Amino acid sequence: MPYIRFELNQHLSQREELALAEKAAEAVTVIPGKCADKTMINVATECSIYFHGADRSMAFVEIRLFNQAEREQKTALVESLFSLLGSEFNIAADDIYMNVTEMSSWGKAGSLAYSETWKG
Repeated sequence: MPYIRFELNQHLSQREELALAEKAAEAVTVIPGKCADKTMINVATECSIYFHGADRSMAFVEIRLFNQAEREQKTALVESLFSLLGSEFNIAADDIYMNVTEMSSWGKAGSLAYSETWKG
């Protein structure tokens, strides 16, 4: 189950939040084995985000993945999310930051899931 958390310092309507969540979940499908309907999205708007003392639209995106993905797949996902935030919400690429965290274990359905294929 991928998890993506968006923190934006601008207001989004409920419709805009839902559209962002749907498009981000669909973007995850560039990684084999990851599907949109099993992706959890968290959209936090009107966050206090400060960087270089500037007052402009900004975003921080945290991506968590169970298991490892190929670099090309992660690059495609990150670039897709940059494009989405730029085209839908007019946030410049220079004002968007992301991290990708891959985990070998993940709690779900009342237990711990552990990756048998972890390379780390």
